[in-house]
Amino acid sequence: LVAGGAGGGIGGGGAGGLLTNYLGTPLVLNLATAYTVEIGVGGNGSANGSQSKSGNGGNSKFGVVGSEIIATGGGGAGTGGAVGAYNNGANGGSGGGSHANGTAGTATPAGQGFAGSVGDSAGGAGGGASTGGSVPTEYGGGNGGAGITSLISGVSSSYAGGGGGIAYSTGTAGTASDGGGAGVYGFTATGISGTPNTGGGGGGSNGGSSGGSGVVILRYPTAKVSSFAVTGTLNTPTATTAGTDSVLIFTTGTGTVTFS
Repeated sequence: LVAGGAGGGIGGGGAGGLLTNYLGTPLVLNLATAYTVEIGVGGNGSANGSQSKSGNGGNSKFGVVGSEIIATGGGGAGTGGAVGAYNNGANGGSGGGSHANGTAGTATPAGQGFAGSVGDSAGGAGGGASTGGSVPTEYGGGNGGAGITSLISGVSSSYAGGGGGIAYSTGTAGTASDGGGAGVYGFTATGISGTPNTGGGGGGSNGGSSGGSGVVILRYPTAKVSSFAVTGTLNTPTATTAGTDSVLIFTTGTGTVTFS
């Protein structure tokens, strides 16, 4: 499960929270049971001086109603302007980076990602699934926290990287990886958004940027399941094969999946 990444402001947006048991202890699922699936949307960006944080990403969910496993959306980035709470990075699956006058967001709840970083004279960076946002040098943007690379789908894919922070003057913009958007230099209006279906955080800019939407990937033994049915606004994926397993990748919407 990967939640939606947060939007970028002056700081980089935090990556969506990431939860996986791939290569670990499998979940025990039952046939003829409807399991909720929800894909977290990416958070909206916020422009410099707007006096509001960038938006947090949406949660992604899987499980039986009332006891779903929930990956928490990334924490929004702080924006520029006078000293105020909107300069702070927000808490989330991974925390958002702050403007120079703010504090960075933390990874809340713990275990789904890492904290953002505080801007120096420019923008801090969003945290990622495996590392926090880096501390920037003067006038530079912090580098977005690293995500993870997984083979759960049968293809090596990267998820949940934090957004890089904006840079001014003699600084260098923050980099990003694993679906996060890099920061930009100077007074560029449009930022670099997180990649859809990776949960990447948006990059820092004066105009804001969007976070990448999340994804839910289910891998199960092909021999155990003859068919599946999807309801609601979820996309209906085509099952692909990975060895003796089948893989379903849900990329949009909310609804249920039932195996038979």
